[in-house]
Amino acid sequence: MAVCFRFKCLLKERRIQKPTEVQSSRSVEDSASSYQPVKMEEIGHAEMAIIRCLQHEHFKEEIKTLSMLQMNGEFTDRRRAKQCHLNLKKCSSLYRLDPYLDANDILRVGGRLRRANMPEFSKHPVILPRRSHIIDLILQYCHQATKHQGSGMSHNEVRQRGYWIIGGTLVVSSAGSCVPHL
Repeated sequence: MAVCFRFKCLLKERRIQKPTEVQSSRSVEDSASSYQPVKMEEIGHAEMAIIRCLQHEHFKEEIKTLSMLQMNGEFTDRRRAKQCHLNLKKCSSLYRLDPYLDANDILRVGGRLRRANMPEFSKHPVILPRRSHIIDLILQYCHQATKHQGSGMSHNEVRQRGYWIIGGTLVVSSAGSCVPHL
């Protein structure tokens, strides 16, 4: 995905510069021979794009409501946060999470930790839906990262990495485990 974003940026640059056909064929050959490994920044941008797409697919109405109420990226006034909370449907799975949209239009868990001296992803994890192939991949990665120690450890790893899966305990325990249950 990160390589695709890099290619997209290169195409935009070429479109802005409008080179001649001879120059463009040379630049394509030069760029193919001078391939650079993907940078961590590019991987981070790709991850955020995947998450944004996943959230817009599953939480379209909630994001629409939040973006209409929110102007500058974060609630500074507690009254506005309460207004947002009232405008979310009570049947929404996000209702109790006090959600907000960050500067990158990523849906995050709100709450009382706004002023805590912690990293942003720990204070306000990214909200993810219950069912998705992306969620399965994240759970599989976290399960392997914890050396197959069980669903509790895997769930803690998911949260430590800055993700909040709706109904996470049930999702992690039902995702399957390599350890047989006796």
